[in-house]
Amino acid sequence: MLDANDIQIISKIVSDALAEERKHTEALFAEERKHTGALFVEERKHTETMFAEERKHTEALFVEERKHTEALFVEERKHTETMFAEERKHTEALFVEERKHTGALFAEERTRADEKFDSFRQQMHADMMTIVESEINPKLRILAEGHEALLERITPPEEIESMKTDIVILKEAVQQLSFKVNALQKAQ
Repeated sequence: MLDANDIQIISKIVSDALAEERKHTEALFAEERKHTGALFVEERKHTETMFAEERKHTEALFVEERKHTEALFVEERKHTETMFAEERKHTEALFVEERKHTGALFAEERTRADEKFDSFRQQMHADMMTIVESEINPKLRILAEGHEALLERITPPEEIESMKTDIVILKEAVQQLSFKVNALQKAQ
């Protein structure tokens, strides 16, 4: 059986062994860290070199593709402009045709409308003449007869002028008599 002293000695041996193992492990980790750091630096340099080369290659491809695409766009633009020019000519020709056709239709419609209007105007004139003959002329005859009766009753203008002169004379006479009556009244 082990006593306390034995356990202390064993404990000391294990502690020393663990400390030694820790130092050895730390030294291994330090060495591994240096080696891994160097590997990472080397790998970074290699990767950067590869990326630089890939970038140059990709940029060259893009430049080439841009040239090719621009050439295609120029070609497509020419083709599209040609098609638009042809379509514009075709559309303008259609508009000219349509304008002629529409003008002819409007001329026909105007002629029909003028004929209908002339017919309507003649019918209106006939209707108006019927109304004038049947309703207005009889009333105008009655009015003319009444007018003649009024003219017979109206005093002629020469007599009216004569009456105006008489009225002026009478006014002056009344005013003179009024002055005389007022003078007599004051004298009393």
